Amino acid sequence: MKRLTCLTLLTALLLCGCQLDGKVNVAVDGNGGGTLALTLSADEELRAAATAADANPLGALEQAGGQLAGWEITRSDRPGGNGAVTLSTRFRDADELERVSRDLAEGLAAPELSPLGPMRLTVDDETVGLDGT
Repeated sequence: MKRLTCLTLLTALLLCGCQLDGKVNVAVDGNGGGTLALTLSADEELRAAATAADANPLGALEQAGGQLAGWEITRSDRPGGNGAVTLSTRFRDADELERVSRDLAEGLAAPELSPLGPMRLTVDDETVGLDGT
């Protein structure tokens, strides 16, 4: 069923001028801990096309987030406008960021789409580096 929903949604996206935006935000404090957040937002056209196709692109993200321990789910809907879902969690250090980003990537992956890969954080006295896909 998950595969059929993804294929239906992809078809709807191709047939209209819809927009689905994704944003990954990593905020790191001086100790190497911080927050990881993923936000998907769908414009009004996409939401209408998805509804017509009996699909819910933001619902899939909410469902995936609900299965991840320690993640907060925030949904914002504006009547007649864009809607967004944000999944966010805190991490204590670079190793935990790698683990939670891997968990998120695995939770979002489908046979036809892997939108996110694990992230690796490096912190030293002068720089903070982030590597991932």
